[in-house]
Amino acid sequence: MASILSAHKICKSFSGVQVLKDVEFDLREGEIHGLVGENGAGKSTLMKIIAGDYKLDSGELRFEGSPIRLKDPTDSLNYGIRIIYQEFNLVKTLSVAENICIGDYPRNRFGTIDRKAMNAKARRILEQLGEDIDVNRRASDISVAQQQIVEIAKTMRKNARVLIMDEPTAALNDQETVKLFQLIRRMRDNGASIIIISHRLSEQFELTDRITVLRGGCTVGTVNTKEVY
Repeated sequence: MASILSAHKICKSFSGVQVLKDVEFDLREGEIHGLVGENGAGKSTLMKIIAGDYKLDSGELRFEGSPIRLKDPTDSLNYGIRIIYQEFNLVKTLSVAENICIGDYPRNRFGTIDRKAMNAKARRILEQLGEDIDVNRRASDISVAQQQIVEIAKTMRKNARVLIMDEPTAALNDQETVKLFQLIRRMRDNGASIIIISHRLSEQFELTDRITVLRGGCTVGTVNTKEVY
């Protein structure tokens, strides 16, 4: 499979403390790629560079083989790169449909929100994910697992090509985790490339196609999951 996103010799320091040193990372099209390492290994910093939240000090990011420079998260979004943090970015007082379509509400001829069209759009996206959530319910009234699905639906509305998930099972029970894994695999099979940050090695072995290990801000290596499990 061809590479969709890669990082080469990425370096990053904060207040003189080097957090990343010559990090190498490669994400292929249509794969689930695990990123593991102890706290402080540099996982979140690397992902925030890819998401445009941090600027790299040196090194290079490439998208589909071409060098890219991300000045801010908007640049990352323009490439179809989306990140879902542990703390969801939902407006709890808004409905599921309003959250999924936020920033891109369909309008009627009077310029107000066309709620029928908005709800229909949200339902279509959820159906594409194989999910059935009442789009009229407030985000505060659905389960944590459903809130995560709504976050994923938001990314798919924006045509995510690369999805980064930070500890996606941290607040889920076993049954919810199984369902999430099924959804992630469906997304991969439909062409999305997904990065999973997790400390749970058993889940990494079960879900991912490849795993990259970071330690002390450096890349230890990348392995095919089935060859080590």
